[in-house]
Amino acid sequence: MREQLLEKVKEVIKRDELDTSCRAQQMVYQRAFVYHLMQKHGYSLTKTGKLFNRTHATIINGLNLYNSIKNDKVFLDYIASYVVEFKEFLFITPSLSKKNRSRMEEAVLQCSNFLDLCHLQERIKNGEFSTRATYLDK
Repeated sequence: MREQLLEKVKEVIKRDELDTSCRAQQMVYQRAFVYHLMQKHGYSLTKTGKLFNRTHATIINGLNLYNSIKNDKVFLDYIASYVVEFKEFLFITPSLSKKNRSRMEEAVLQCSNFLDLCHLQERIKNGEFSTRATYLDK
């Protein structure tokens, strides 16, 4: 999954010229979104910076910008196409502790029909068995 993200990011950087020095608001916001996505998938500041032809300090600044504007309407408008384009990378499978894994296994075994499984699926989506958020922005 990480390699697929890296290839997608490289494609978008080249296509949208995100590695240029342009400071247009839309490009700044798009870069910030991709910086955040890269960070959430475990890429280092240095690695991310090299992709965008920027220093790690610039990436930190972009991440701070992202955190301060992530709910801003203009920001959301500018990154809407990126959200669609990167949708497969926006959700992370949560890690389960041994205790939560056991609870989930027990819940699965208690399901006796399809409806029970659907209810269990909703409980999983709502994070009942995980202490970590499954969506990158939560």
